Amino acid sequence: MRQEKVTPFVHALVGANRTSALGASATNLGLGMGGGLDLNVSDRLALRVVQFDWTPIRAGGTWNNNIVRLGFGLVLKAGQR
Repeated sequence: MRQEKVTPFVHALVGANRTSALGASATNLGLGMGGGLDLNVSDRLALRVVQFDWTPIRAGGTWNNNIVRLGFGLVLKAGQR
């Protein structure tokens, strides 16, 4: 959803998470969901005002390891608009 001044975004990832300990291992469902807001400085540069990510893991029939990340920074844009 690119706009002239700001660019809001969302993202979602689905995959597998493999864990092992003491000779036993397990493969479980892993997710990554989040979004944020970029403030466009120019056509090729933006300031990432905020980015939020939530990455739960489904193991043993329950969702656990709820990791929440907050981020900010600079975005260098490549490609055409």
